[in-house]
This record gives sequence, structure tokens and C-alpha cells, in this order.
Amino acid sequence: MLFFSRCLLRVLGLSEVPGAVFFRRPLPLSGPRNVPPSQRRPAPEGGPLPQNFPVPQGAPPVLPAGSAGVDSSRAQSTSGRQPPDSTIGIRTLETLLGLRVFTPQEALLQGVPYCLLRGRHFKRVARGFYALSSVVVTELDFLAALTRKHPSAVITHVSAARVWGLPLPSRLAVWEPDAPVHLRNGVKRRGKIVGQVRWGFGELPADDVVLIRHVSSGTELRIMTRERTFLDLCKSLSLMEATQVADHLLRVPREQFEARTNPYSTMDSLRSAVRKHRKIRGLPMARAALRHARVGADSPMETTSRLVIVAAGFPEPSVNKPITVLPNSLRTPDLQLTAYRLAIEYDGVVHLEPSQIARDAARAHERKSVGWSEIIARADDLHFRDTVIPFTEPPSPFHIWDQRGEEWRFCGNWSALGRNLNPVLPDLPWNICGLTERLGIILERQGFDLAAVKSAHPGVIL
Repeated sequence: MLFFSRCLLRVLGLSEVPGAVFFRRPLPLSGPRNVPPSQRRPAPEGGPLPQNFPVPQGAPPVLPAGSAGVDSSRAQSTSGRQPPDSTIGIRTLETLLGLRVFTPQEALLQGVPYCLLRGRHFKRVARGFYALSSVVVTELDFLAALTRKHPSAVITHVSAARVWGLPLPSRLAVWEPDAPVHLRNGVKRRGKIVGQVRWGFGELPADDVVLIRHVSSGTELRIMTRERTFLDLCKSLSLMEATQVADHLLRVPREQFEARTNPYSTMDSLRSAVRKHRKIRGLPMARAALRHARVGADSPMETTSRLVIVAAGFPEPSVNKPITVLPNSLRTPDLQLTAYRLAIEYDGVVHLEPSQIARDAARAHERKSVGWSEIIARADDLHFRDTVIPFTEPPSPFHIWDQRGEEWRFCGNWSALGRNLNPVLPDLPWNICGLTERLGIILERQGFDLAAVKSAHPGVIL
């Protein structure tokens, strides 16, 4: 019985003392009022108030560390553990700043133990990856750390598109620290989604992968080429969005504003990539985008303006061609309808600067002197008046948006749609936005048959 009583006391956290039972941390059995003044211990100078608890016979008094009668250094050294040195050298900081994002193993090589990574000087980027608290982590920094950990990984899909600077819709353009990144590995060794990494698997042709360098850390990253990125990206884009990417790749740079002289790709290269890859889910969208792509668009909004004009039933304008009666002019219109002597310009926020306003006025005067008229379109002129925005709809009624994978997912029976999905431009009302309405009114004054367009593209009731 005594044995079981002692076991019960140990389970309850009690200690056995002759004559009484006390908790390991002494608790008052009687208040200070019950202790005679002669038996009360005086308070030490500068110390806490006395603990007027009865102490068992033979047991030492319990006083807090730092009070009289207790050596604080001895109290700290009894644990046998010393706190790690929280100071970090300048060279270590420079190395970690260069890496931007690093693993605990990389930090340990620089003399920073794991326990310090949980302090206020560091922050957790993802599972197994850290950065200094003052560092603003970008997607490329995170990808460089992942590539050092997985040297055979290749950057793909939306991550590759953001690295290349391709024009993307707002749902894909900005990477958030908790958003997934896309990598591809030749051998399947893990799940498809691990933490913040969405893995793809399968060998890639050697000409589909190029090397780039992370400037800060010097890490070499394997990334898909722009042509292959365009093909993979089409499964996440609408027809207008895919055409914007194709126009960006085909655009001929202006030497006075850019450091390059050649376009990122050519129409032949993009068509060759389409013919070479037959099993990519975004292939029908890529073919349709190449049919609508044109060389010369300087911005995604210029591509949007051209596609909206065509979808509303008007003739397709030429893209950045010089006006024939002004062959020596450096001011080529964004879009033009040569037969109607009409130039269409999309002016962004940069055209609101005073110096640019003066140049735009000189441009309009120059064209007016040779009998050309001009339409200035701004962002408000491309706001659709209909409640439905066809250009942002899925490729078919059987597709839904997969937020985790950042792509359109097919969720139906292929026999209901057919495997030969052929995206086309929708038929928009002739006055779907301010640009098309103004265009129709001006063209009608010059003999354009607007009535035929209105019958084929009934307008939006305002």
C-alpha cells in the first residue's frame, strides 16, 4: 500500500515530507496573518517582499533568483546550458543578403544555428526556407533557393512567364509569398504539390531549357524557353490574353529605347514549337492566338484595342505601320485604317505628362495637315458596357479555374465538346465600349456601312 501511495504522489506531482505533504513549489498553508510577527523573515534590502510561508523542518527556504542569499550566476549555471550567441558577423550578413533566401543548412554553414532562425532577425518564407527580416523576397529569390536544393529542377509555367516578364492578367501577374511556384523534374520522387511548390514531371528536350543567372547569389537556374513557356501558359489564358503574350514575343524593339535589337521570338519559331509539341493541353489556344497575333504591338492594351475592334465587326486595323503620305515621320500610329485615313492611338498614363502632351499635340497637327483624323483611346474607352466580359471567360463551358494550379481545368466529357477545341473571337456588340462606338460614328461619316455592322452586331442598350 505504501508503494502505491508513493506512486500516486509522484503522478500527482507531490513530494513526501515527514509529517506533512507539500507541493514541490511551496504553497501557503496559512496566510500571513496566522504567522506571528516574531517568526516572520525580514525583507532583504532591494529585494522582494518576504514569503511568509511555513517551511518544513530541515528544508532550505525558497527565494527567487536575484534576491539576497541566492547567487544569480550560480542559479543560471545550474541548468548546464548557455544561451547561444545572437551576434552575427558582417561577413555572415553579407553572405545571407546575397543568398536572399536560404535553407537552415546554408545558414548553419555560415555559423547561424537553427534556433536563431526563429528569432526576430529572420523570417520564414516557406517550409524549410528563411530570409533576413529586412529582405523583400521576390519569386526569383525563392526559385534560386529551390534550385540550389533541387539542381535538376526546371522553372516552368506561370513562374517562368513572370521571370521572362511576359504580360499576364492580374490574377497571374503578381506573385505573393504564399502563392505556389512551378517546377518540373525528370523523375517523380514526391507528390505533385509539396508546400508551395507545384511539381511537374517528365523529361524535357534539351532545346526547351536555357540557363539564367540569379544576380545576387550567382545561382544558375534552369528555365523553359519563352516559346515553350508560351505553349504551357496557354492552358491558363483566354484567347485575348494568349494573343497579348504572342504579340509581346513578336514585337520588334525600338533601338532608341531598348538595349536589344531582335524580337524575343519569331512567328516561324512559335509555329515550329506548336508543331513539335503535340500533347500540351494549351495547344488549341496557342494555335488560335498565333492566328490573331500581329507583329508591331507595343503594349497589351494595343492588342486589346485591335481585337475588340475586330470582334465588334469593324475592319482589322494595321499595327504600327507608317502613314504612306508621311513616310519620313517617326510617329507611327498604334493602329490605322488606311482606306479611311484614320489613326487610332492608345494613350496610357505616360501621355498625361506635360512634355508628352506637347508631343501628342504636334503629332495630331502633323496628321491633320495631310487629311488624316485621329482617335485617342484611354483605359476608360475599353471598359465593356455589357455585364459579361467574353475575353475573360473560360475556353469552353466545361472549363473551371483551378486557383492552386493557376490554370483552366477541363471538368466534363470530351465527347460533349470534341477534342479539337478551336477558340474563336466572340461576336461583340458594335458599341461594346467607348472606342468602338466612336470608331463607328467616325467611319459612318466617311461612307462606311455602319448599318450592316449594327445588324450583325446588335448594340448594347444604354
